[in-house]
Amino acid sequence: MSNVLRARRDLARRQEIAPARAVVKLSGSVRDAAEYRRSADALHMAEERQRLAVEAGEMGTWFWDLTADELVFSPRAKALFGFPPEAEIDYQSFLERLHPDDRQDTHAAVQRCLDDGMDYDVEYRALRAGSGWRWLRARGSSDRDSSGKPIRMQGVVYDIDAHKTAIRKLTESEARFAALFQQTAVGIAVTDTAGRFVMVNPSFCEMLGRSEDELLCLSLRDVTHPDDVPESLERTQRLAGAGESFAMEKRYLRKDGAEVWVNVSVSTFEDGTGERHVSVARDISERKHAENALREETRVLGILNRTGAMLAAELDLERLVQAVTDAGVELSGAEFGAFFYNTANDEGEPYTLYALSGAPREAFENFPLPRNSALFGPTFRGKGIVRCDDVLADPRYGRNKPYRGMPEGHLPVRSYLAVPVISRSGEVLGGLFFGHGRPGVFSERVERLISGIAAQAAIAMDNAHLYRQAQEEIAQRSRVEEQLREAVERQTLLAHEFHHRLQNKLTIVQAVINAAARRAKTIEEFNAAVGHRIAALARTNTLLLQGGFEGAFLEHILRVEFEAHQGGGNRIVCEGPTVMLPSDLVVPLAMAVHELTTNAAKYGALSNSTGQVSLAWQSNAEGDERTLELNWIERGGPPVSVPAHRGFGSALLERVLASRQGASVETEFAPEGLRVRFKLALT
Repeated sequence: MSNVLRARRDLARRQEIAPARAVVKLSGSVRDAAEYRRSADALHMAEERQRLAVEAGEMGTWFWDLTADELVFSPRAKALFGFPPEAEIDYQSFLERLHPDDRQDTHAAVQRCLDDGMDYDVEYRALRAGSGWRWLRARGSSDRDSSGKPIRMQGVVYDIDAHKTAIRKLTESEARFAALFQQTAVGIAVTDTAGRFVMVNPSFCEMLGRSEDELLCLSLRDVTHPDDVPESLERTQRLAGAGESFAMEKRYLRKDGAEVWVNVSVSTFEDGTGERHVSVARDISERKHAENALREETRVLGILNRTGAMLAAELDLERLVQAVTDAGVELSGAEFGAFFYNTANDEGEPYTLYALSGAPREAFENFPLPRNSALFGPTFRGKGIVRCDDVLADPRYGRNKPYRGMPEGHLPVRSYLAVPVISRSGEVLGGLFFGHGRPGVFSERVERLISGIAAQAAIAMDNAHLYRQAQEEIAQRSRVEEQLREAVERQTLLAHEFHHRLQNKLTIVQAVINAAARRAKTIEEFNAAVGHRIAALARTNTLLLQGGFEGAFLEHILRVEFEAHQGGGNRIVCEGPTVMLPSDLVVPLAMAVHELTTNAAKYGALSNSTGQVSLAWQSNAEGDERTLELNWIERGGPPVSVPAHRGFGSALLERVLASRQGASVETEFAPEGLRVRFKLALT
């Protein structure tokens, strides 16, 4: 072993002297040259290999012979400590090169190596000219003699300043990250690839209302809103292994069930256990609430503007109340709503109608209309608004018979809101009623909105009532005007008709007078010929008056004419259907029958006690026209012969009936009795 030590010292001495021309002490004894040469060669080869390794690693070597108190540094070791190449080094000069704070620890490490045989491994700062303090690391061991006494130490030294700087920076970075992680206002969570929480910061815990221990037992899916889970999972799965990042807006669920809107950025990193995902979440609930409030306000304004415009233009009451009910349901978030309102029928009698929204009419048609109960009464009396977060808990609920609450089958109602609709005159026009199956739906804001709708509805209903009254007045005026116009037309028609009939009557009177004047030889004969005919004309005019001058039944005309000639038996037999004669045919036909009856009484079948007259008629349809055919037949009277000249009656028949009314008259003077056939147009 001593030979090896001498060879090592020689090698170190050669390394010192050759480049630096340094002089060092030599000590030791001479041994066998052959043995020395063999040992030196072996050591030289080993040292050469070590030198190459040291130079490749930029390490310096050192050797301390405790027996000779000789400390030898390689050139690289001297450079690391800032010693000049020619410098002689002892233990004290070595310690003086160290930072004052590191000397005691270094000396203690040397002592432990020498005293206890522990490996020498120490880090310290050494002063290097022009570079300041640099971190070095020295490693070595001690050798002992046969008695156990330490006789030497040897080892290596190398620069770890860059490593120390990196460690320092890493430590500082970790400290900054730890401070940022713990103190930042944003929530930070680290998860594994399965989404399980690995690390969470206090802000994240506060954001979700859970402790760190609670969260470390959960996964991201457990605290994500169900509606946001699919997108979150899909994007996280795409992230795995891609080394990219993504950002999204999503909702977390707090422990109390409340939603927290966050803007979360997710990225990946690798640690010693595998891939990790880090989520940086910023609470944007306030912004989201503001956005939702803005959207809600925009929606409400849209409904109000649309409803206001409709109410200003709509004058139909049914469409108006339906639109108000629909708008109320939309504004309030009610499941259903109703508008009970008062109106009047065509006779002016009041009654109640209702409009529904959000529920079919079948849901209410089997129930009676709301009564003036403790809950409904204030609305129908216009006393104020009734709003209940839970109608079942309201002391006014269930106090009225017969149902003591909602009847069986009624839609479930927990939240209740009722607003009266009051006219400007103070009249209660109706009430808006809204319901929801969940408690606490209708807020004070909803109450104000529905109150505004009710006020607009009242104005619109007043306008609709005024419009309806105006329309009724216009309709009434139109009816009166139409009646006046019809009355004027009727009066004009009657005047024309009267004029026409008067002309006809005057024509007949003129014909009677003219015929009588031509044949009468005395005033008495003239009066006799004219008098009974004017009387017959008067009787016919009475029949027309009784029928409103619209016409007369043929049977009535015949009854009046035959009444004086029936005697005790059925000397005049009439047979035929009921026929209404138009007014312009009544007088001519009556005068014709009168002439025939008068002639039969003077000269024909009615001039004796055995004669008989038969009058049969029938009504026929010929295309669009109806005709009347009458057959006058006399029997049992004096024998009849053709007269030598035309008589007064024949002249009157021909003049009045045939020529004026377009009728056809056929006369046959049969020996057994006179026969006359009339055919007249009824239409």
